[in-house]
Amino acid sequence: MASNELNSKGGQSDNSIKGNSTQISGNSPTINNYAMSEDMENFYKSSHIKAIDIIKSQRAIISKLQHQVDRQQDQIDVMQEIKNKLVVMLMRLLDEHNNRSNV
Repeated sequence: MASNELNSKGGQSDNSIKGNSTQISGNSPTINNYAMSEDMENFYKSSHIKAIDIIKSQRAIISKLQHQVDRQQDQIDVMQEIKNKLVVMLMRLLDEHNNRSNV
């Protein structure tokens, strides 16, 4: 088994956002300025952010956002129902007013 290790790239790369590398493709993908070796054994043993942790975190955020969207959709449905009831009430009032005016 070849001896591979994580190597810090130091400065910012073209693919960095606030100093953290976002390159995830190619022969030597990097996450947070650490190049992942072909073996990646040291990467998985390290305390650096792991791709699986990022995915789990993103899934949790997506789940929370979906819950918020569902709740907002429920609120929109209730508001639409109230609006429809108000329109019906207004139409009845206008109809009553027109009937009184015609008498």
